[in-house]
Amino acid sequence: MPSFNDQCAIGVLAALARAGVAVPGQVSVAGYDDDTLSRLSCFNLATVSRSAREQAEPV
Repeated sequence: MPSFNDQCAIGVLAALARAGVAVPGQVSVAGYDDDTLSRLSCFNLATVSRSAREQAEPV
């Protein structure tokens, strides 16, 4: 399950944990932006890292 950013992904992981859903057994969650929060979270989050320059480039 991809998410908009790491903060959203951590929220999804927390909700899944409360619901008793096994991550990654039943579902996988990936974040995007390699936010500092993702490294401080109690969840082991897979995240995509891009430099500020890459993020500023038009799609």
